[in-house]
Amino acid sequence: MKRLLFLVPLILACGNPPPPPTPLKVTPTPTPVKVTPDPDFRDSLWGMTHGDVGNKGEVITLTPNLDVMMEEDCHVAGFSCIAAYYFLNDKLVMGKFIITTPHADKTLYLQDYDSLVTKLTAKYGKPVQNEFFWRNDLYRNDPEQWGMAVAVGHLSRIAHWVTPRTEVWLGLKGDNYEVHLRMDYSFVSYKEDLADEMHRLQSEGL
Repeated sequence: MKRLLFLVPLILACGNPPPPPTPLKVTPTPTPVKVTPDPDFRDSLWGMTHGDVGNKGEVITLTPNLDVMMEEDCHVAGFSCIAAYYFLNDKLVMGKFIITTPHADKTLYLQDYDSLVTKLTAKYGKPVQNEFFWRNDLYRNDPEQWGMAVAVGHLSRIAHWVTPRTEVWLGLKGDNYEVHLRMDYSFVSYKEDLADEMHRLQSEGL
């Protein structure tokens, strides 16, 4: 009989075992997702210092508080350009794109303007302003000559977008057969400070 007991599996000899413990459910702590804000001007954010932005090109001092860094041979939206970074007290507060793509046919500058309006609208929404300004009506009724009208200063165009952080202006104008197309970006929070500094700059030497 004792020999038979040794042949009984231990689990049966000991009776029914207690149920296994319920495993604790551990909820993993989610890893915080770092959200990188979209750049305000090129690859930079408003408020960055010279060191944050990096060495893009020549720095020109405009006033004791304001300087501009010029980046040559850039491209934006398919156009050749010069990029200008404006720092007020070592904080990036404004940027400009000066389009340098040349055209012998002045009408093509108007097409470039319309192309940039489309691209800026896709990013910033409908412009609050997109206007024609005529200083001289000589070519007004001849759209084929509007490029010439821009080149001699008779016609200019301007468009304007505003977001909570950034104000954008697109301008097309000309004089003496030269056409200028550019985009200005500025930090909304520094709008008044920047305007005061620009006024001081324009008043120097008077």
